[in-house]
Amino acid sequence: MPRLAEHLRNQAIGLLEAGVSKIDAARRFNCHVSTITRLQNRYNASGSVKDLPKSGRPRITTRRQDVNIRVGHLRNRFEAASSTARRTIGTHGRSIHANTVRNRLKEVGLRCRRPLKASRLTARHKRDRLRWARVHIRMNRRFWSRVLFSDETKIVLSRADGRARVWRRRNERYAEACIQTFNRWGGGSIHIWAGMSQFGRTDLVMSMLRPMSMMF
Repeated sequence: MPRLAEHLRNQAIGLLEAGVSKIDAARRFNCHVSTITRLQNRYNASGSVKDLPKSGRPRITTRRQDVNIRVGHLRNRFEAASSTARRTIGTHGRSIHANTVRNRLKEVGLRCRRPLKASRLTARHKRDRLRWARVHIRMNRRFWSRVLFSDETKIVLSRADGRARVWRRRNERYAEACIQTFNRWGGGSIHIWAGMSQFGRTDLVMSMLRPMSMMF
C-alpha cells in the first residue's frame, strides 16, 4: 500500500479528531487500519505526524535515485552494478559503492544470476520450430521410441567463455531480457556430441574444429 504523505497524515488526524472511525479513515486513504493506529499513537506521543528520527547510518541515495537504479537495470539487465555506482552521485557528493546498487536492487527482488544462454533464432527458425511442434504434438510413444535425441556442446579454445551476470527477479530465467544470445560458430573449439533413445545412449563423441583463418 502507498506511504501516506505528510499532508495526508494531517488530514487523517483531523478526521480522527472529528470522530471518524479508524476503519473509515483507512478506507479513505487506501491504507491499512494499523497504519492509522500507528499514526494516531505517534501524534498522541509527540504531537507531530512527522517520522521520528531513525537510528543507524542514513541512506546515501535518494528515493528518486533508487527508482533510477531500478529502472536502469530493468531496461538493461546486463548492466554491471559498478557501472551504475560510478554514474550515481550520492547525498555526500561522491559516487556510491557497487554494493549499494546491489542492495537497492535486492530490495525490489532483482538478484545477480548467470544468464541462460540460447542460440540466436531468426523469424524463420521460430516459424519452422513451431510448425514442427504442431505436427508432432500428438505422436504416440511407439513413434518416439524410434527417435534418437541428440545434443552437442562447444568449448571455445581461442577466447574466454564470456561469463556474464544478469539482474533478474524470481521466475525470470527464461525472460527475453535476461537471456544472453551468442553465435555458435567462430574460433577454434572442441565439439562434444552424444545421443539417447528409449533403449539407451550413444558413446560420447569429441571432435576438434579449427577456425577458418588456420585452414588457409
